[in-house]
Amino acid sequence: YVLSSDMLEHIKPKDRQKVINELCRVSKKYMVIGFPCGEKSHKYEKIVFKIGKFFGKEHKLIKEHVVNGIPTEKEAVSYFKNKKFKIIPNSNLNLWFVNELFNPYFWFIPWIFYPIFVYFMDKGKSYRKIFIVSKELGVSKE
Repeated sequence: YVLSSDMLEHIKPKDRQKVINELCRVSKKYMVIGFPCGEKSHKYEKIVFKIGKFFGKEHKLIKEHVVNGIPTEKEAVSYFKNKKFKIIPNSNLNLWFVNELFNPYFWFIPWIFYPIFVYFMDKGKSYRKIFIVSKELGVSKE
């Protein structure tokens, strides 16, 4: 098995297919690859980055996301052509956004009010997608 978490968005778009191909090459049977995915996730990251920059706290990792862009789901699916895969949504986008807005300045606020945030905000799109990919031929989107 090969596991890759939150790495693909740090790779330039032109090199991402090569990275996926290498992960597939070294995998015997399955790959589990998770990364931020989608246009709304990218939009929220830009907002978090701009707010941090305004307060003099440039977030280096999110800067790479903003510069490189994060894959749309359509792009991500194209990386796994001729593979069997399943997509699992992960990390609610709204909760991620609130958490990132308060970190690192008031990191304790999301945790104090976490039950309230979950109740009101744990709906809608996910920030990250996890792809479980088999090396078998054929494409299956579940």
